[in-house]
Amino acid sequence: MILSTGINPARGLLLALLALASAGHADTHGCRGEGPQGKRVLWGDLHVHTGFSMDAFVFGERITPADAFAFARGAPLDTDYGRRYQLERPLDFAAVTDHAETLGIIGSCSGAGREDGYCQALAAASDGSSPAAFREYFLPALAGASPICDADPQRCQVAALDLWQRAIEAADMANVPCRFTAFIGSEWSPSPGGLHQHRNLIYRSDRVPARP
Repeated sequence: MILSTGINPARGLLLALLALASAGHADTHGCRGEGPQGKRVLWGDLHVHTGFSMDAFVFGERITPADAFAFARGAPLDTDYGRRYQLERPLDFAAVTDHAETLGIIGSCSGAGREDGYCQALAAASDGSSPAAFREYFLPALAGASPICDADPQRCQVAALDLWQRAIEAADMANVPCRFTAFIGSEWSPSPGGLHQHRNLIYRSDRVPARP
């Protein structure tokens, strides 16, 4: 599935509650339903990957941020491998946190006519014809041990900005004040030598960096 929790649930809930308390994108001023001292419990997911992430893409996922937010709000989700999922209870908030550093390679290799070696390896890993490609190409890339998009950096930069803008627009479209908070986010992934774990970046409003 596209949903993967990579942070402590209790910590994630606390962070989200703190963000909701003051978020411009998630302004709850005037919303009803608060409990004692103006507090209420909200449920959500702060680590969601879609087909914009290299790891999900390699495993065959093509779901978009818009699909992920729709699923979080309670809509059924039909996967590319023939399964349907639906939450028993819609979430109150969610953040799509695709790997920022690999948006460019996904965007530039997911279109037609991409014949460079990296895109060929990506295609081979995605269709299952080369399971070793994920280990040889993409795990080192996600760990920051090998460069990505060195063959055509400009094309990758344009593709990354395109996917980032689509992710921002998906969050803006899904956000419904007082009903559902769609956070804009990304996952900061480089970890040279296993120095540290990945980090999810959750933005408090729709004022976000031009580049993820």
